[in-house]
Amino acid sequence: MPGGYSGPDRRSHKRIRVNFMVLYNSQDSLEKIKISRGKEIYALMLDLSQTGMAVLTEYDIPASSLLEVKFTLPALHKITHQNLPIPISIKGQVKYSRAMGRDGFRIGILFTEIGAGDRNLIADFISNC
Repeated sequence: MPGGYSGPDRRSHKRIRVNFMVLYNSQDSLEKIKISRGKEIYALMLDLSQTGMAVLTEYDIPASSLLEVKFTLPALHKITHQNLPIPISIKGQVKYSRAMGRDGFRIGILFTEIGAGDRNLIADFISNC
């Protein structure tokens, strides 16, 4: 991201840039931005790590909001020994929301509930990219 943070990476896990569609819903009603609890919304995943992700969405989701995020991880034959996509469902908390001009809002999500199997699949995916 031009003009972004250029200091040392303080993340605990490697993060990779991706371009996946995700489906998310709020675990709370967000009246201010007209999102009712459970309403499913599409967004674009921008990056992914074992502990979180960033997505681009049309909504300014407030920090500390709880979300459920679903996406399909592209299968790597090395990981699954098959060529089927892998569905992932994770719960997370919004850590920040930043306006991206006309593109919408970049929201950072920290995973709060993720199965060990899903975490391992994400870790394997990241290490093989």
